[in-house]
Amino acid sequence: MVIIYTVCYNTPHYIEYQYKLFKKFIADDFEYIVFNNTMTNKTLTKDNYKNNELLINVCKKYNITTFNLNVDNFKNIPDNDASMRAGTAIDASHKILFSKYSNDNIYFLIDSVF
Repeated sequence: MVIIYTVCYNTPHYIEYQYKLFKKFIADDFEYIVFNNTMTNKTLTKDNYKNNELLINVCKKYNITTFNLNVDNFKNIPDNDASMRAGTAIDASHKILFSKYSNDNIYFLIDSVF
């Protein structure tokens, strides 16, 4: 099985486009998994809540598997350190993926931005 996964922080509007493109151009079965990183800041803003709601809605609409990343993974990382937050989110997603899914799968990490 091909598993395509992404971490989504502030671009939930791209998830629907990506999913539709995958469905259009990938002939074989695949699973698209989104790791929700929208609510992991120390200080949550209106944008965090808006992005979280949009992401939840689009994932429900297309039955996309979603995992919420644990805020504790980010407790020592400043909200404005985008690089460290992105790396931490990817590391956390790998821990979840490889504990829940077989190593026999093909994994493809894609950025949630075009």
